[in-house]
Amino acid sequence: MRDLEEISIKRAILHLVAPNKRKDLHLSPHVFEASDESVQAFLVGHIQRGLRSGRRATFKKTEPNGNHVAGWCAQAAKGHEDTFIDRSHRLATEMNRVMSKNKVIPDAVLAIIAFRATLPKGEPAGYLALLKLDPGQGFVPQEQDDGTISIRVTKDVLPSTREGLQKCAFVTPDFTQERQLVVLDVQAGTADPRTWFLDTFLEAELGDEAELTRKFSAALYEARGKLEPNLDQEQKDRFEARRKGLFAGETADADEFVKELQLPRPLAKVVLGIVDERVGDRKITLDRPTAQRYIRRVRYKADNGVEVKGPPDAFGTTVKVAPDKNNPQYRIVTVRTRAWELV
Repeated sequence: MRDLEEISIKRAILHLVAPNKRKDLHLSPHVFEASDESVQAFLVGHIQRGLRSGRRATFKKTEPNGNHVAGWCAQAAKGHEDTFIDRSHRLATEMNRVMSKNKVIPDAVLAIIAFRATLPKGEPAGYLALLKLDPGQGFVPQEQDDGTISIRVTKDVLPSTREGLQKCAFVTPDFTQERQLVVLDVQAGTADPRTWFLDTFLEAELGDEAELTRKFSAALYEARGKLEPNLDQEQKDRFEARRKGLFAGETADADEFVKELQLPRPLAKVVLGIVDERVGDRKITLDRPTAQRYIRRVRYKADNGVEVKGPPDAFGTTVKVAPDKNNPQYRIVTVRTRAWELV
C-alpha cells in the first residue's frame, strides 16, 4: 500500500480534537468540498508523504463490520456519504477521549479522507486516511501604513507538506490482507506518551522485527539471483558487500540500498519490487540477533585502496565514522585499538 499511485480525493471531513487546551470536541456535520486545486494538492501531498514514511501494521481487531476503530475505518472507506460522516464522528470522538487522558498531547485537527488510488499493475481501489494536523504559528509579511514591511504572526496554521506529519494512518478496507494499514507515529518529545496513537487509539501493532529481518534478507537474496545475469563481477561483489553492510546497522532501507549501489533504474525497480512484495516495508528496524546470522564480517572500502574489515559489532565501538565538519565530502574514520600489527 505504500506505493499507491494516482491518488484522488473522494470526500473529506475535518474535526477539531481539542480536549486539553480548548476543552471541547467540535464535530463537523458535513464533508467539505476540496475543489480548490491547492487544497487538493495539500491533502494529496500529506497522504503521499505519510505513505512513504509510514510502516505497515495490523489491526488487533479485524472485523470490518465491528464497532471499533478498525471497523469504523473500513466502513468509512467503503460507505456512502452518510456512513462516512457518522463513522468519522465516532473516530474523532474516540481520538478525543484517548487524547484527554494525557494533557501533553497537542490539540489538533483530524482530517479523515476517503480516497481512491492504484497499486502498480493494479486496479483502482478505495482507502481511508487519518491525518492528525497539529496547528502552529505562521509568519506572513505585512505592510504598515507608513510603507514599512513587518512580520505578522498568524495562529492555527496547518503544517505544510514540506514539514510532514507526526501521526497519520492509511487503511485498506480489505481486511483479508496480512497488513491492513500503514502508520506513521513520530514522537514529538519525551513527554509525548509513546503508545497512544498506535496502541490505544488504532489498536494496531507493527510487524514482528525478527520476521521482517528474515523477509528482508530473503528478498535481497532473491533480487541478487534475478539481477545476476545483468551484473559484472565488480557489481556482484558490491551488491554482496552492501548487503552485509546493511545488516550491520540498526535499520535496513531498500531505497538507500539501491541508491548506494547506483543501479540502473530498471534493475533498481526489480529490487524494490521484490522487497515490496516479500516484506511490505522498504525501511525496517532490524532485529539484531537475527541480522547477525546473515553476516560474518563487514568490509568497507576507502580512498587509495584502503580497506577496513571486521565483525559487525566492531563498527560503532572499535571503528567509528563521523562527517568531516570542515569538508562535507569527506568522512573521518577513527580506529581505537591497543594492537596495530601488519598481517
